[in-house]
Amino acid sequence: RGFFPNSGGRVDEGRGRGAGHSINVPLRRGASDGSFIRAFTAVANRAVAAFAPDAVVVQCGSDGLGADPHKVFNLTTDAFAQSVGAVLAWGQPTLLLGGGGYSNADCARCWARLTAVACGSDIPPETDIPEHAFLNDYAPGFDMQTDAMLVEDENTATYLDSIIQAISSSFASRG
Repeated sequence: RGFFPNSGGRVDEGRGRGAGHSINVPLRRGASDGSFIRAFTAVANRAVAAFAPDAVVVQCGSDGLGADPHKVFNLTTDAFAQSVGAVLAWGQPTLLLGGGGYSNADCARCWARLTAVACGSDIPPETDIPEHAFLNDYAPGFDMQTDAMLVEDENTATYLDSIIQAISSSFASRG
């Protein structure tokens, strides 16, 4: 069961005309950058091979960041930046969408970094936040760093292998 009711299962693959055109990777609580990148890379590369898209839309909801008040995942902006960088490397027209996230400062950090990656650059975590009316929201570091928390990653290697294999099998059945 996912963060939102009635979503999040591996078999959630779209409905109606969209059936078979959605992919859901049901990561467990505490997903770290390593778990996220492992699952994303394996599934996304197989999806591109299976679907051969003309364009890609990426919804970059930052509620997976470690400091998000809902504390479902435990990501830093590194996971987002690596994922978006991988998508952009496919060379397809790409639309990046913001969304999600309940820490305004961390959402801004994440989306600023993803904008930089989309423009062919990056923003190092130690980069200071410029002076502005909401600077105090970026305490205590006042920089671009987003930290993972001390949360157990419930996504074991065995679990990740099983969902990657199951999703990969569903691609084979579509062909």
